Amino acid sequence: MKFLSLLLLSLMLNFAAAQTNIDETVLLESNREQDFYIAANEGDQIILEVKRTDGKKISEFSLKALNSSNNVFTERNFKKFKAGITSLERSVYQLHFENKTTKPVAFTVKVGIETHGKPFAELGYKTLYDTIYGPEQKVMETVESFKTKTIQKENFYLNSKSNALVKGGKDRAVFPVYLPENTQEWFYVLTANRDEDAVRNTAKTFSLASELSKYLDTKVSTVSNAVTNLNAPPGAHICDVYLLKEEQANLFRERENFTFYMDGTRENYKSGIVQVKEMPTEKLFLGIKNPDNLYGIHVGIEVVAVIKQEETIVKFKRTPEIHKRKVPFVK
Repeated sequence: MKFLSLLLLSLMLNFAAAQTNIDETVLLESNREQDFYIAANEGDQIILEVKRTDGKKISEFSLKALNSSNNVFTERNFKKFKAGITSLERSVYQLHFENKTTKPVAFTVKVGIETHGKPFAELGYKTLYDTIYGPEQKVMETVESFKTKTIQKENFYLNSKSNALVKGGKDRAVFPVYLPENTQEWFYVLTANRDEDAVRNTAKTFSLASELSKYLDTKVSTVSNAVTNLNAPPGAHICDVYLLKEEQANLFRERENFTFYMDGTRENYKSGIVQVKEMPTEKLFLGIKNPDNLYGIHVGIEVVAVIKQEETIVKFKRTPEIHKRKVPFVK
């Protein structure tokens, strides 16, 4: 054979000259299998003796070198087997027995190793862990995601401060911000210009919701970081934008002293995209003022919210199970 040579021994085979690795009496039930393992170095002689003691013939007995996966031999339907084998490789050998009959069979197994004066190969066992997945099971899972939604668009005109004082025009505008439930943060994009057509045309190009949605990846932070990558719309003339609570919005409208949130407030602002993380429980307002004494200004603004949403979906999962097994090896 390619890896091992089989040498038949005489019936007077002397086990005394070899190290006895296996000396077992086996009762093998119907349709069962049993394995034994030995270790041998290259050049060792493996001495085998199998003898049936009760029942029918032994259905099958094979010897396999695990290192090379070489099947040394297979013996079928026998009562007695006696042989010597010269190992052509350092390996663990598997002795495999099968009972394919309908009744139990008993037999003895003796295995010795003759090393011819060299050290004996030592058999060891190492533990391996295998991950096995069980059958698919139906589970309900809540998935969290985020979406953007345009909630307001405004175009309006603000008079100059002098016009507001002398002629009764309005140099300030206030409008509430209607944030949907589960809003995580929100943004507004603004443009200001004395030219009405310029503002109207620029406002038509506002697409902040769709631009931000490209960066959504179940994490709001990715949207926040996206703002620096977006291009601000054109703008030519300044205005002041304040983020206000309702009480302060009324004071702002009446030209009284007021306070505002720094987050979301911009002064001397021509255009841009503003991220707002301020999320108080009460309603918020944006107050916009024209600080110019002589010229009125047109303003276009769009407000976009980032909303968290939850959806229950059906998934099929296979549960992993860790199985431990011992594998023989030559130490």
